[in-house]
Amino acid sequence: MKTTCRNNHNSKDMKALVIITGILLKINSVSAQNSSKTEITDTTSVDTTESYYWFNTGIGLSSVGFSGIAGLSMQDGNFLMSCRVAAYSELLAGNLWDAGMLFGITNGPRRVHYSIATGFGVVSGVKKEFCIFCSEDPTTSLPINVGLPIETQLTFRPNKQFGYGLKGYSFAGLAFAIQFGGLR
Repeated sequence: MKTTCRNNHNSKDMKALVIITGILLKINSVSAQNSSKTEITDTTSVDTTESYYWFNTGIGLSSVGFSGIAGLSMQDGNFLMSCRVAAYSELLAGNLWDAGMLFGITNGPRRVHYSIATGFGVVSGVKKEFCIFCSEDPTTSLPINVGLPIETQLTFRPNKQFGYGLKGYSFAGLAFAIQFGGLR
């Protein structure tokens, strides 16, 4: 008889514990949902808990000469991660390239998007000496070096799949860039 009462008492405690845990989880869930929204205006909000992925590419100028850039980016809230390659070319003097993994901050998935990022990468290229009557090959391969890539961007995203704007990057590069993917 005693074990039956004890089991009945434990069963009531267990039910109460399950109910209290359920209520606390529900309150925590509602609180987390409310804190994951960043208000833009009084009537709209941006969900900062979703991740966004996109491809970007662009052409422009740098301190080395003409340049091109391409990469893949992932945004999670205000955190940005990018893998990118940039190539720089001077018509008669050779070319440089850098490839890197960058980490940075952004204003979130908005119509007007800006970010700044830096990370680690590698830099190399080919140097050409301009020589019309040379008997030797005037090109020299540059060794691969560790680099510190830097990137900033300011883009306008008229819809959720396409954006365009300016991208600043290593070697004082500035490019007109376009973006395709899940932007906001």
